[in-house]
Amino acid sequence: MEPASYDDRPAWPRWLRVLTWSFPLGRPLGIELRAYALGLLVLPLVMLPLDWVAALAPWEAAAYVAGGVLAICLATWVHELGHAWVARRHGVGTARIVLSPLGAMAHMDAPAPSPQAETRIALAGPATHVAWLALLWPATRVVPWEAHAGPLLLHHALWLHASLLAFNLLPCWPLDGGRVLRSLLARRMHPNRATLWAANVGLVGAVVLGVLGLVRPGVQGGVLLAVALTNLVACLQARREARHADGPYGLSRAPWEEDAEAWKHAGPPEVEVLPPAPTWSQRRARAARQRAEAAEQAALDTLLARVSEVGLAGLTPRERARLQQLGEARRRRGPGA
Repeated sequence: MEPASYDDRPAWPRWLRVLTWSFPLGRPLGIELRAYALGLLVLPLVMLPLDWVAALAPWEAAAYVAGGVLAICLATWVHELGHAWVARRHGVGTARIVLSPLGAMAHMDAPAPSPQAETRIALAGPATHVAWLALLWPATRVVPWEAHAGPLLLHHALWLHASLLAFNLLPCWPLDGGRVLRSLLARRMHPNRATLWAANVGLVGAVVLGVLGLVRPGVQGGVLLAVALTNLVACLQARREARHADGPYGLSRAPWEEDAEAWKHAGPPEVEVLPPAPTWSQRRARAARQRAEAAEQAALDTLLARVSEVGLAGLTPRERARLQQLGEARRRRGPGA
């Protein structure tokens, strides 16, 4: 879990603090959004096909680069919003989303409560790219490829979302595909053993990305090396947690709590998963139901007070019908209502 204050960070050297400096961009949709300044400088060199700029006029080239950076930031932000939205439906909040040179990261308040929840949360991010592609692909069929900023940005956005979709679905920890792999394995074996398998696959993927980074020249090769290194560190950390932590799922109580070697057992674990917290729509429906019941109770109390004054014979036909209606509704809800 992330610390409550974003500024509770170790005292980095001054030069490293400059590289890791971030600034707030507001709280759209109630989630804090921050961005690393370094990311805004690196993103154009990494994610934009700058060879497309050669045929553009200077002002169009500037517009293309600026629009491309905005498209990248929007794509990664919406990707993380997909994770955050599905996580909220499973009772997990998101404190902030941070845009970085390597994409974006949603800092959630707790782990996924179950393997099924982790599958849904992990797939929600790539699903946003599918929605973008469904909008952009017909548009690129209508707008022809031309050496102008607008058409180039449209075709670049299509290429961008297709690339992000394919990359994030790689079964390499800690990418979304790696988390889906872990959650699927956790349905058939102990979650810590599933984490070990996913981390081992991620280590192989990190080595492959590192080799690709070495053979690819320029800034993109360097970024591939950086991604490989961060994935390698994440996989090693996941392996350590699988051997020494209580398990990856925040609201579960597994045999690991009583048996430190439970992850070595071959059979699937007996895991008790607590129900997810009610969603916003469920809480709204429950509040409306409580208000309706309170109104019915107030009407019933008024009619009973009227009965105590004049008796049943003194009630009007409309009051008697209303009293019978309220009584039947109360009986349907049961004796505890």
